[in-house]
Amino acid sequence: MVEQLRRLLLPALLLAGLTGTSVAQTAPNAHPCQDQSIPPEEAIAHCQDIVAANPADATAQYHLAVLHLRAGQPAKARALFVPLAEAGIAAAQLHLGTLLQAEGEVGQIEAAGWFYQAATQGDPEGQFVMGDIHAAGIGVVQDDAVAIAWFELAAAQEHTDAMYRLALAYRDGRGIDPDPAAATAWLLSAATAGHPPAMALHGHALATNPDNPQPAEGAKWLRQAADEGVTDAKLWLASIYLNNGGPRDEAIQLLTEAATAGQAEAQTWLGLLLAETDPEAAIPWLERAANAGDAEAAFRRAALAIVANDPATARRWSEAAVAQDHSPAMLLLGRLLAASPEEADQQDAVTVLRRALQQGEADAGPLLASLDTVHAARTGDTAAQYALAKDSTRNAADRRDWLRTAASGGHIPAQLQLAALLRTAGDTDAAIRWLTAAAEQDSVDAQRRLGDIYSDATSAPTDQRLAKQWFARAAINGDTESGYHLSRSYYDGETAGIAAENARKWLIAAAEAGNIEAQSLLGHLHRDGREVPADQQAAARWLSRAAEGGDAAAQFALADMARAGEARIAVPVVDLLRTAAAQGHLDAQYELGRALEDGDLLPPDDTAAANWYINAANEGHAEAQYRLARLYGEGRGVGQDFDAALRWFTAAADQGLAPAATDIGVLYQLGWGVPRNLDTARHWYEKAAAKGDSRALRNLANLNPARPSAPATLSILPAEGARPGSRW
Repeated sequence: MVEQLRRLLLPALLLAGLTGTSVAQTAPNAHPCQDQSIPPEEAIAHCQDIVAANPADATAQYHLAVLHLRAGQPAKARALFVPLAEAGIAAAQLHLGTLLQAEGEVGQIEAAGWFYQAATQGDPEGQFVMGDIHAAGIGVVQDDAVAIAWFELAAAQEHTDAMYRLALAYRDGRGIDPDPAAATAWLLSAATAGHPPAMALHGHALATNPDNPQPAEGAKWLRQAADEGVTDAKLWLASIYLNNGGPRDEAIQLLTEAATAGQAEAQTWLGLLLAETDPEAAIPWLERAANAGDAEAAFRRAALAIVANDPATARRWSEAAVAQDHSPAMLLLGRLLAASPEEADQQDAVTVLRRALQQGEADAGPLLASLDTVHAARTGDTAAQYALAKDSTRNAADRRDWLRTAASGGHIPAQLQLAALLRTAGDTDAAIRWLTAAAEQDSVDAQRRLGDIYSDATSAPTDQRLAKQWFARAAINGDTESGYHLSRSYYDGETAGIAAENARKWLIAAAEAGNIEAQSLLGHLHRDGREVPADQQAAARWLSRAAEGGDAAAQFALADMARAGEARIAVPVVDLLRTAAAQGHLDAQYELGRALEDGDLLPPDDTAAANWYINAANEGHAEAQYRLARLYGEGRGVGQDFDAALRWFTAAADQGLAPAATDIGVLYQLGWGVPRNLDTARHWYEKAAAKGDSRALRNLANLNPARPSAPATLSILPAEGARPGSRW
């Protein structure tokens, strides 16, 4: 029946035309019934008296109906509006139509008829309402084009709501082709006429125009709309302030007003602003917005819960946002579910993360892969278990459990890592057990590490026999590092259990594989002709490779070969010595000192020589100690200091250097820096003479305790290699 009524009414409405004749029976603007100075009940009684006194006074009847309506008495109001509407009073027709709309679909159709009568009389409000019900399909067939026609009639009479609706229609292309220029013109007309929502939308459009943003001009319109109570205007004006350096306090006040009025976006903004300084104050606003359906607010509330370490609350709010297809919330929820120990949660995590990935959340990909890994790990996949053990996003205890699980399942890398952790923690026995498990699976890394542990003299258990066995197994399996260990042991004299041919083969393999220490050792062996044929070219070749790799011993040996004429090299000898010396090679430091002291290779520089001697002497180099003592005795490159000279001579002599013992005897014989004591001098001469030192022998022969005052008979000769003119 309802649809039949609608179909019958619509043709009548359209055929009647949109410009009906207006009747003169309209309610005046002022009447005794409109006295605002008396209470509503008295106003109704007063107006009833007027109507009773003059039953033909339609205006009094109209205002009495309005009074009943305002007093919450719609039935009495309707009874009065009906005859007035039938008499053609447009205002009564509009009121009656509004009352009928509340009575369901039949009432809405009847209401449309009354609205039509008001509209066809030329009443702008009636025309606007006709446009409104056609746009919404209330009591009539929904038709945007018909709505536009009615809005245009009302707008032509300066009806601001109609102007505003036309602006929206032209903007959105609803019922008419989109026309931005027409939309702007109608919006400006409505705004200029004082329509608050139009002022708000016009101001917002000015401020956010991508081609010509005018935030200052837009703010003026928004300020007027905000003062009229338009909540969107308050939100947009606050946005201008916040984005353009405006007053922050006023922006927060505007947001607070809009949020309090129920504007969900303002509630979200206010929550986000407060979250920066007062998260507790932000929470109620975000929750209000989220409960009103704002997905972003729900997501932000969930994020605050994460910060507060409240995963249950975070999950609840992220689920609310996900229900509205909020993709960042999907990612967050996926993370929360993935962290749950419950398998059902992890299955849900897969579902929500796949949705997030489909919506462009790239970070969901690695999380999905991680969940797949968890599933595989739980079904016994040791590679997956080991992957979880290496996942830095997991807590340490979880990672350790997965590592042990993978190791127990025979996963070699897990066994190796677990062994390393245990050894670092001081549990070498447990580390050996895991390494042995891996080594028995022919892991050369494990075999080599076992060799390292058993050969390490600084920690228990030390077992050179077992070390060689594990190194040999690794070497046989192609591990050149283990082969080098064995060959190094062999050439260091620990030949037990190692064949000469294997030692040579493993050394060459390690050198060819780039082992710098092996290259250096092989070069030294070829130079000395020890265990391999003497071959200076081969020696220079291997030493050069090791030297290029930074081996200080090779750098020094190569320099020595060049100085001895055993090899021709491209790198200057001095550069090789300096590079080796800088790495702490004591012989290189000593030779640099000699070169600087003697003017050999470098211009003489006693100070620089002393510095190099000091470096080597402090590390126990006897020759450097001896040379440094002589410099202190003569005051060359350092201040003369017989105490320092005696100290360094003694250090060198204690290491068996005979010339140093001789010079100590000289100090005591002549009383240089020490009390003259011939017995002490004889003691040191005898120690040096026992080692064949010629100066000590001569000085002993001339040392006559019966004639201690006859120094002319002394034969104190310069030390071998001393600078010409030196008193030593």
